[in-house]
Amino acid sequence: MNSSARLPFNVRSFLERPLLPASVATVGRKGGPVLGSLWFQFVEGRFWFSTRSESFLQSARNGSLMAVMVETFEPPDQIWLLRATGKSGLERHEPSRVEAIYRRYLGPELQNWPTFFRDRLHDKTFELFTVLPERGVVFAFPQFNTKEFRWDSFKECPLV
Repeated sequence: MNSSARLPFNVRSFLERPLLPASVATVGRKGGPVLGSLWFQFVEGRFWFSTRSESFLQSARNGSLMAVMVETFEPPDQIWLLRATGKSGLERHEPSRVEAIYRRYLGPELQNWPTFFRDRLHDKTFELFTVLPERGVVFAFPQFNTKEFRWDSFKECPLV
């Protein structure tokens, strides 16, 4: 049986929902935890983010492990959660990639976006980084009953 048949909900469709942010965690340069809520896109088997947060960018430059969580809480049927950890990486700045991320949250019409976000498309202080979902878990709690699927390697990941 393939992994998608064992998933408690359609994870690909879930990650394509507009407006859901991802909680992203890493370790800061002084050794403390850093947690942020970031806009994302899941394509090409990885999570894509655009930020200028030095903590996240430094971790990505180093290829550090990061944790990503995307969730929704619409009881009693749609309490869904995806948690993944994996190697991060700094990516080349691509305005089209940044635009694709922002479209999920701001809509398809660039002229309707606040100037601040249109300017970010070409502002290289906002860098792209990715996280591979090498290990993770998908939970659903329909009627508050737990259903889950776990993976321990990238090749087992139900998202790729």
